[in-house]
Amino acid sequence: MSKFNPVEKYFADILSKFPNLKNKIKIFYSLINYLINKKRYKSQSQYKFEKILSDENNESFFGYYDKSPLNSTGKYIAFHQTRSGHSRLTQDPGHEINIMLYDKENSEYKKISSSKAFNLQQGSRLMWLNEKEFIF
Repeated sequence: MSKFNPVEKYFADILSKFPNLKNKIKIFYSLINYLINKKRYKSQSQYKFEKILSDENNESFFGYYDKSPLNSTGKYIAFHQTRSGHSRLTQDPGHEINIMLYDKENSEYKKISSSKAFNLQQGSRLMWLNEKEFIF
């Protein structure tokens, strides 16, 4: 408890006799500290976000943040497509997702393949190898 100031230590010692109350007060105290000390960052991204949805009956997603859905030229976007509402359902081991390619210049969608090896957070780990090839 050396990280606490004397007032915090005093109240922590008293509240340790009442664990449920201590937990609620701790949450409230953390929230108040956050609101008082939160940073007011204002920044703009250099990237333009685009909504990619192949149709109203399906959901589209890319995967994890450490890979880019765009190829190096910015012409193609690789993404996953699954039936609408699937991301809110329990994962079905037999379900496949479509591996899709979107051509930004021609506004065309193309199904490349499908995969059963995926999860809803990371997808099937789509990764561009060069301007025209990607793996998953």
